[in-house]
Amino acid sequence: MPAATAISKEEFAARLDRVQQAMGQRGLDGLVVLGTFPEQEGHVAYLSGFRQAYPKVLGCGGAGHHALVLAREGLATLVSPTGYQSQALVNLEGVRLGPDLALELATALRDKGLAAGKVGVAGWSLTPVETWRAVEKALPKAVFEPVDDLLQGLRGTKSPSEIALLTRAAQVGAAAAAAGLAAAQPGISEARVEAAMRQAATEAGAELVARVGVQGGPSLRPRGWPPVTGRALEDGDLLQVEIAGWAGGYGFSAARVQAVGSASAEQEAHLAHLAEAVEWMRESLQPRKPVGYVMTVHREQRIMPAAHGIGLDIFEYPWILPGPGPKKHQVPPGSVLCVEPIMTNTRFGSVSIKRTVLVDEDGPRFLDE
Repeated sequence: MPAATAISKEEFAARLDRVQQAMGQRGLDGLVVLGTFPEQEGHVAYLSGFRQAYPKVLGCGGAGHHALVLAREGLATLVSPTGYQSQALVNLEGVRLGPDLALELATALRDKGLAAGKVGVAGWSLTPVETWRAVEKALPKAVFEPVDDLLQGLRGTKSPSEIALLTRAAQVGAAAAAAGLAAAQPGISEARVEAAMRQAATEAGAELVARVGVQGGPSLRPRGWPPVTGRALEDGDLLQVEIAGWAGGYGFSAARVQAVGSASAEQEAHLAHLAEAVEWMRESLQPRKPVGYVMTVHREQRIMPAAHGIGLDIFEYPWILPGPGPKKHQVPPGSVLCVEPIMTNTRFGSVSIKRTVLVDEDGPRFLDE
């Protein structure tokens, strides 16, 4: 189900109102919200329900790019060189479909009286440099400034409707990962495991599978290319499976690992340690408590803990990554994040489990169960 039909028009209207209030607080006259297919559409989808299915093509007049143009009052104008589905959209008063993205953006800004205004830009980095140079040349009196944090903050706290959609999406990802593990037997190829995962995801309700990774062997490498091969699995291999995509308009991202065939005692202990790390990461995400991660060595395993938000995009703010003097993030109730400890040693290489966690007033809980 597309997100625009699963989220009420009243909720979309409330989102627009909050954004316009935030614009006023920052002294912005207008806002340009940019997106590209497939993994960076969240800002635009959050306000309008708009999704497209055309990849961006550099030097092709804005193909694959789209935008909303807002003033501090009133509805938005959608700029979409590759078309739209009107029945799935909200909060719009008009659509511009011309093939020249810069021209249509400049025209939409003029039409809203923003040719000499102070205009925030969310998603500026998604648009080719030549496009913005053309917009600025067309509107020399306008002042543009990046304001990604304006929408990141609002989108970070999920509504009950969004949590329900993210729960379903997380379960789709978990079902697909489980199907991959179930298909993995000695003699079965990585490619057949991938096929089982894609089929399970689609049958469970996935609208788009963005990527699948399958890797088997006695020792696993960090993520790399190719994500899947035709190699036949062998008894005693470790197997890492990963899948990411969208269901109900909201993202899922899951990773699991197991031994193929018979597991050794050493493998079982290794994977049990990894499962403990996942539980530790879940418990670290307490509501309103600052959280930051560092690289850890525990029981001779190097563990790199990482987490990121998930919602309309697969990867959303915040990114909570390890580092010296890590930046700490407050996690408000209603946050949904993917947690992923990556555990490495010389015997088994690099393995990880990725799960989706809701942080609410009662504490953190997994959504993919």
